Amino acid sequence: MKKPRFTIGRKIFGGFIFLITIFILNAAVSIFTINKSKQVISESDDVIAPSVKAIDEFILLVTESKMLITNWVYLQNNRDDKEALKDLHNFRYPELKNKLTSLQPQWEDSLQIKKVDSLMIDFEQLIEIEKDVMSQLVSFEDYEDAMLKWQAAEAIETEVLPRTQALKESLYQLSNLKRKEANQAQASIIDAANQMRNITFILGSFTIIIGLLGALWVARGITRPINFLKQLIQSLSKGELPEKEEGQADKNQKFNDDEVGDMAVAVDDLVNGLRATSGFAEQIGQGNYQAHFSPLSENDVLGNALLDMRDNLKKVAEDDKKRNWATEGAAKFGEILRKHNHSVSDLSSTILSNLLKYLGANQGGLYIVQNTESSEPYMTLESCFAWDRKKYVEQK
Repeated sequence: MKKPRFTIGRKIFGGFIFLITIFILNAAVSIFTINKSKQVISESDDVIAPSVKAIDEFILLVTESKMLITNWVYLQNNRDDKEALKDLHNFRYPELKNKLTSLQPQWEDSLQIKKVDSLMIDFEQLIEIEKDVMSQLVSFEDYEDAMLKWQAAEAIETEVLPRTQALKESLYQLSNLKRKEANQAQASIIDAANQMRNITFILGSFTIIIGLLGALWVARGITRPINFLKQLIQSLSKGELPEKEEGQADKNQKFNDDEVGDMAVAVDDLVNGLRATSGFAEQIGQGNYQAHFSPLSENDVLGNALLDMRDNLKKVAEDDKKRNWATEGAAKFGEILRKHNHSVSDLSSTILSNLLKYLGANQGGLYIVQNTESSEPYMTLESCFAWDRKKYVEQK
């Protein structure tokens, strides 16, 4: 019986079959681990995290309610806060209540469900107290009535503030419980991820070791010219560019005019192209955006990318220069405003003279609008400069 030959093609094919088998095994373990933690992730994303967010919104809503009802009593003309309080009662709280109500059936702890129901009832009672205060202070005359004002303030001190504090403390406790659940779910996810990572690391290490041994076995069957090209390409993969003279001499000695020789010529051209490309990249790194470079071909991805990078860096440098000019100008005139704010005339002259110098302008004037009750608004020329000289011109 003829002994089978282990050709390079068969070795490569066998290596691929082995790698595919390892990858399939790795994928199977990963899928099993992912399915195992899928339920925990789903619960965390769909129930626990939204619940924590809703409870935090409830805490914020209670805090805002206290602030807004207090402003209703003590800030008579604050219309925005009054409208915000009405919006909180009529829209924001009902929306939050619907959100919590939809999440509650998915909670595992029945005590937490009862706790939320109790807190919503307490907050609705607090809303009724706030609405009673709001109904007492509606018109200007209501705010002028000392008795009504005192009763509203008393309700704030004796009812709203204590109830709000109690609600917040209970909500913080509930929020901490939900956060603990979120942390536990996160810990479960991390454990599953660590397990999958360890398995993947073991299989990957095994694959690398077997792959290296297989590569060494296959490399023994490679001829001398192929070995030389392999060493040259390995040098290129490490970022090393062999000297042209050494590479050319070795190529002439070891290669003939055949396919391997064509490979050597192509690799030599690649080295020369990379040498030119690296020199161009070094020029760009030194800030020489005028450096000349010709791509190896129309399809030279790296060369064209470097040209685009040079143009972009040049544009960025110009934009930075403009931005620095604007920033320095803003700082300069901000300093002038701080130092010369004691006199409008002095400030106008200083600003205008510095502005003309900063802009490179040769002349300019600064007008100020004057508003008086006795006449129509008009503008006066406060400062005028022309060719670095102050002009004492009066205009109205």
